[in-house]
Amino acid sequence: MVSINEYTLDINVSPNPTTGILHFSDINSDRVDVITFEGKYLGQMKPIDWRIDLTNYETGFYILKITSGKQTSTFKVLKTN
Repeated sequence: MVSINEYTLDINVSPNPTTGILHFSDINSDRVDVITFEGKYLGQMKPIDWRIDLTNYETGFYILKITSGKQTSTFKVLKTN
């Protein structure tokens, strides 16, 4: 039997809200998909040193889908100036 927890990452994202740089807890994620709250896919990033940079994104809410192997988690993030 497979449980939901086997496919969900245990990860923290900070700071939230952010002005640009987001830090992830110590996990090697394969990619981070960035999606607007309206559902528009903006692209993907590969975290470097457990960080991604949202500096060039407009102020607003975003959904981050973080993937590591077969595990994923989603987070709501507020980008401010």
